[in-house]
Amino acid sequence: PITHPSFIGSLKISNLAKTLGLKVLLCGEGADEIFHGYKWHLQKSLFGDGDHPSYVRQNDINIALSIEDCTSFHFSDIDHDSFFHNFYLPRWLIRADLTGMKHSIENRVPFLSRDIVSFALSKSPHEKTNGYSIPKYYLKNYLSSLFSNEFIFRRKKGFDYPLSSWCSAELLDLVVTSDLISPSFKQMVFNAYEEDYRIPRTIFVLASFLLWDEQT
Repeated sequence: PITHPSFIGSLKISNLAKTLGLKVLLCGEGADEIFHGYKWHLQKSLFGDGDHPSYVRQNDINIALSIEDCTSFHFSDIDHDSFFHNFYLPRWLIRADLTGMKHSIENRVPFLSRDIVSFALSKSPHEKTNGYSIPKYYLKNYLSSLFSNEFIFRRKKGFDYPLSSWCSAELLDLVVTSDLISPSFKQMVFNAYEEDYRIPRTIFVLASFLLWDEQT
């Protein structure tokens, strides 16, 4: 099942590449992970009181699917590189692989070549972020002689998608009418949908799971 809305954008890009007769695409997967490009790289702790990189709350999934004895892995003591290299990056590599294969496109990841990864690992977090102030600073600074500052230091933006509108109609109805979803989660949705931005995310993930379950 699709676990993140950005899969849809990747699928559309791969489909467009196929219609243009392309067989190979270069993608930037890995650059943020090895050169510290996420806002979380500026935080001393990944899973403190502030924002953290979990897309949905594990506990919400547990409640929705009535998983009572599931103990989530605790990341509180893990360092940034270990988390992003071993847990965060693999999902995006799977996305690149699956969405490419869907349309017979080979997605290559030059940022994850051995030489570039070895070089990135030789740099300290301080160097990569200009003293924990600018994500992916080392790479941006290196490219400053080739591109304008307006381009290099533009605001980071991923695939945009109208998640709230997607999850407020058919997907929401699919989840709240399913016998596989617990009554307690359904009540949580009705009580906190507008106030909690993670609820639409969880709706999307659960709806994807339910649609996948129907077809398997």
